[in-house]
Parts: sequence; structure tokens; C-alpha cells
Amino acid sequence: MEILNPLLKPLDVAEILGIKLSTVYKYSMSGRLPTVKINGSLRFRQDQLRDFINEHSSECITATG
Repeated sequence: MEILNPLLKPLDVAEILGIKLSTVYKYSMSGRLPTVKINGSLRFRQDQLRDFINEHSSECITATG
């Protein structure tokens, strides 16, 4: 039997992304950030959060001299 990764709470996501909690809720409500609703509480799957980070990250280009 495969053990599921624990779901993240909105505060966890805010800390991971370095954004305000209100922004997490805004992204969730707009559909920008995928969520799971359990008994009315928002939760976030770790794999979907990882995908969100990868999709919204820009590569850092450094100049070499």
C-alpha cells in the first residue's frame, strides 16, 4: 500500500512560497493554485505545489566575465 504525502495547510504554502496568507487564498479562489477541499478546509497537494513552483519559476542568468 502506498503511503500518501501529507496535505499542506494554507499557512504552510504561504511560508514555502514566501507570500502572504491572503495571496494563497486569492490564488486558490482564482484557480491559479490547485487545492483540495476537505470538510470545507483548503489543503494543497505537495506534488501540485511543486509543479506550481516549477511553472512559475524563472531561471536566474548570471553574467560571467
